[in-house]
Amino acid sequence: MELGNFEDAISVAPKVSLKYWEKCLNAYKSHLSKQIDGQQQVQIGDRQADPIEEFVDYSILAGDIAGASRVLDSNR
Repeated sequence: MELGNFEDAISVAPKVSLKYWEKCLNAYKSHLSKQIDGQQQVQIGDRQADPIEEFVDYSILAGDIAGASRVLDSNR
């Protein structure tokens, strides 16, 4: 996670603890928020991703429906 490989960290985080998994999700969402503000694409492996879509997906995964809704509303 510290190297910016959030998806790999999130995938193995449940083996550590639920708190660590939540920390990884929140760190990735924070990273995505910065990408959204800078209107930049996110590089995931060998593909480009829309940071808004990623943020919404990971917010829903974390149970943060309000956060997902807020990002969708503010980026219409």
